[in-house]
Amino acid sequence: MAREKISELVQSHSFLPQVPAREQIHWMLDRPDADAFIEAQDPVVLLRVMEEAGWEEASALVPYISPWQLQVFLDFDVWRKDRFVSQKLIRWFETALELADDQKFKRFCRETDAEMLALLFQEHLMVGLFDEDGDPPPEFNAYDWSNSPDGIYAIVFPEDEEMSVLLRNMINRLYEVDRVMGWTLLEAARWELHSNMEEEAYRWRNSRLEEFGFVSREEAMDIYRPIDPVKLRDKGYQDIEHKRLDKIGKTTLPALFDPSQTGNFYILQILDALPEDELTLLFNELIAVQNRALLADGVEPSNAAIAREITERTLGYMSVGLEFLARGDDDEAEAWISNLAMREIFRVGFSLVSRLQRTARELEKRPTLTILEGERFSLLNEDERAFFEGISRPRPVLQDPEGFRNFERQADIDSAAGRLALIAFKQIWTFGIEKFEAASIAELATTCANPATELGFDLLFRTRVANELLKQPSYAPLDTTKLAELAQLVKERSQNDDLFQYFKEMMADTVVAVGPNAARPISAWISASIARLNEEIGSVVNPDPALLGEVVLLKA
Repeated sequence: MAREKISELVQSHSFLPQVPAREQIHWMLDRPDADAFIEAQDPVVLLRVMEEAGWEEASALVPYISPWQLQVFLDFDVWRKDRFVSQKLIRWFETALELADDQKFKRFCRETDAEMLALLFQEHLMVGLFDEDGDPPPEFNAYDWSNSPDGIYAIVFPEDEEMSVLLRNMINRLYEVDRVMGWTLLEAARWELHSNMEEEAYRWRNSRLEEFGFVSREEAMDIYRPIDPVKLRDKGYQDIEHKRLDKIGKTTLPALFDPSQTGNFYILQILDALPEDELTLLFNELIAVQNRALLADGVEPSNAAIAREITERTLGYMSVGLEFLARGDDDEAEAWISNLAMREIFRVGFSLVSRLQRTARELEKRPTLTILEGERFSLLNEDERAFFEGISRPRPVLQDPEGFRNFERQADIDSAAGRLALIAFKQIWTFGIEKFEAASIAELATTCANPATELGFDLLFRTRVANELLKQPSYAPLDTTKLAELAQLVKERSQNDDLFQYFKEMMADTVVAVGPNAARPISAWISASIARLNEEIGSVVNPDPALLGEVVLLKA
């Protein structure tokens, strides 16, 4: 099974027992060869364990890790996009100061990017040389300053007491174990330009991360470049340009999150049928795409919870893209996945979802989905509002009764397209057929008992249906004395399947204006309206008019 094989591939980078992360850490620390064993671990695997366990448990590993592992941890942990975050660096060196012996601390400082430590010093310290008379630079007179351990430098420490203590201890320890390194960092804090050091550190960081399948953020964004799914599918997989396995880094990439621990994605089902050697290659492509998605979205790889979300969304887009290309045929899906680069399958899925998002944005503009300033979707019902909130996100998601979830199958695309089509139809009916304007809908709030926040497509349409039953003017607010009569009519209609025939005259203008295809959505809308009216009025003895403000227009 593909899931079992993928799980094996994830674990192939680790010799750790398959137990919770905290237990893995205790197991490593209890080994007689803890130093050598921990230093032999893949840093990405080790970082994943540390993140899952939490810093309180994970910090105990710091004295045992190698400088190379620490550098990888810092590359993942201390950057937000292209900006250095010194607070993230502090926790690592604060723990190293407390727990590491002199030799290990010296190696950490020597073999970690000097620019990172210099950036830390420069961000939190003022450093200057004493003059011939033993006085600090004039600008230091406005502060409480201290001598460096050798008396060469005047240093202004930060006002934050914890930060001040940390930096004092760090400088004193450096002078004890590696005075030259201490001088180097203090000189960098004096003279180097912050922007130049940050740029240089970021460049080296990106170079190292390429080993793990990461690329620059600009290159990573390419996976979100739109593609024409229909054109690619019609072209077929026999003559494709985007072949597999180009520039993915290592032959075997460590996964930041185990894809086999996710939902029942279509792409994982198709991988089940592929030979083991091919699955290994495809797994590495999948991880490379996941890593690019992390970088493109500005998510730091050290964030395990977000890494899981990105993995699931990545698998969802790829599943949608693969099923679309193969038209749901599993044999065709195997052929596509064996020939087309994984990132291109991802782009197909994302492009399909993006088309839905563009349609939603167009509906929001023409003519409108709201009559209230500050609210985007006041004319929609509660479910439709949630749907639009999900589809409008930078990375669209689907709303269902249990909340938001990722797009995972072609059926999700079809369902979302159907919901958008119905909302578009409601717009056409309200603004095109019935000739409402946003201002005229808002004006109803001044002539009826309903608050403006309740005026929406469905309420207007239910009022139209109710008045059709009562043989009243189309949008006349209902008199509560008519509720008993309406209740009986609604009961009769709810038991009659031939709603199209009964409301034929009401539907006529729409069918003429929109075409015969309009009969289906308007019939569905009428059925839903009759059902809601029956629920609120037809089956309730003496319905309370105060509770009907969300159902129909009521007289003031």
